[in-house]
Amino acid sequence: MARKRHYSDTEILQEIRTGNQQILIYLFEENYSSIKKYVLQNSGSIDDVDDVLQEAVIIVWQNSAKQEFQLSSALNTYIYAIVKNLWLKALKKKQRIVNINDNEYDHINPVTQGASQFDRKVLLKCMDEVGETCKQLLSYYYFDGYNMTQIGDLLGFNNADTVKAKKYQCLKRLQEIIKQRFGKHDL
Repeated sequence: MARKRHYSDTEILQEIRTGNQQILIYLFEENYSSIKKYVLQNSGSIDDVDDVLQEAVIIVWQNSAKQEFQLSSALNTYIYAIVKNLWLKALKKKQRIVNINDNEYDHINPVTQGASQFDRKVLLKCMDEVGETCKQLLSYYYFDGYNMTQIGDLLGFNNADTVKAKKYQCLKRLQEIIKQRFGKHDL
C-alpha cells in the first residue's frame, strides 16, 4: 500500500493556485477529525461536519487564489478558525447559540459572564457595528478562547502586545456603541 504524501502549507497553497482540485480533497481529509470533534461537541451532526468543512475548504481555496493572500498561522489553524466562525453563525441562525459550551468560556469571558439572554443579544448586535477586525478579535478572545498570540496569527498582527492594544480599543468602541444604543434601564 502506497504511503499518503504529506504537503506543507506552502505546497498546498501552490497546488491550489495551479488549479489542483485534488489538494482540496487532501485538505478536507487532513482536517476532518479535528473539525468533527469540534462540531459534534457543539450540537452538530456528521452532516454538519461535512457541510461546514466543505465550506471552509472553499473559503481557503477562494482566499488563497488571491495573490496578496498570505498565511499568518498554520493552515490547519486557519481552517479551524474559519470552521468555528461558520459553525457559530450556523448555530446562531438556528437559534441554538446559547447551547454551545456556555460554561466552557465563562471563566475567561467577563463580557458575557452572567449575562441574560437579552444581554447576549444586545452584545452580539452591537458587535456587528464595531467593524470586522474588532468583531473577529473580540469573538476570538471572548467566545473562542484564543490567546493574544493566536489572535495575532489569525488576524495578521505583529505581536501579542499589538493585539492587546487593539482589543482595548475595540472594547472601548463596543462600550460606546452599547451606551449610545441602550440606557441602564434597557439592560
